[in-house]
Formats: sequence, C-alpha cells, structure tokens
Amino acid sequence: MALDIRTAFVIIALLYLILPTFAWIVLVPQRKLAVNLWCGGGLLLGAGFLLVGLRGSVPDLATHEGANLALFAGTLSLIQALRLDLGVQWRARYVGAVALAYMLIYFAIRHGIQDSALRRQWLYVLYLVWLGFILHLALLAQIGR
Repeated sequence: MALDIRTAFVIIALLYLILPTFAWIVLVPQRKLAVNLWCGGGLLLGAGFLLVGLRGSVPDLATHEGANLALFAGTLSLIQALRLDLGVQWRARYVGAVALAYMLIYFAIRHGIQDSALRRQWLYVLYLVWLGFILHLALLAQIGR
C-alpha cells in the first residue's frame, strides 16, 4: 500500500498543529515572547503544510502563495524565537524586509521560471538555507552562547 504525498503533508500538518498547541498550554508559567513566537511559528508551519496537502481541493492561490507565505512566516518566527532566546533579536523592520524580499523572490521564481522542477529546486534551496540557520541558532543556544 502506497502513501499519497498529500496524505503525508496532512499528517505532518496535524502534528505541527497539535504539538505547538500542547507546548503553549504546558508553558503557561513561562509564556514569554520567545515561547509565543516558537509555538505560533509551529502553528503557521502546520497551516502551510495543511495547505500543501490540500492542493487540488483548495484554490491554487491558497495552496501555492498562501502555503509558502505560511511556511516562510513560521520559519521566520522560529528563527526570531531562537534569536530572542539568545538575546540578539532582529528588529521588526528587518523581519518585514526579509519577508518582503522572500515573497518577491518567490513570485519571481513562481512566475518567471517555467520549468517546475527548477522552480522547486530553487524553493528547496531557500528553505534549506533557513533550516540551516535555525540549526546554527539552536546549536548556539545549546552551547550557552
């Protein structure tokens, strides 16, 4: 029995929607901005994965632009939460500028590159860079820097 990729995205989405909600409830005594950003980022990632899993059932605008915006905003929220924990947060205008730059790059790639495989590769590279940055920040937080 083969697993449909859309089903996998919906399962991932459910995990990303349930786990941050439970973490947010458990961390009520420590409810700082970093906790809210981390849990909110997880919820945004869950919403993005859910939209990806619903491709074909939901309009393309939501499943492409909406999903990528939710995935990016969730990732950016996780980064800001880790940076807050490290005491080196980004200013709101920098976060907004990075989000705007990402969306412009995304629209240029989505509407400029006709080859869908090349388009996916560019987006995967962008997400790989963001996830690498999260790993870097998590390692810095782990060693107590």
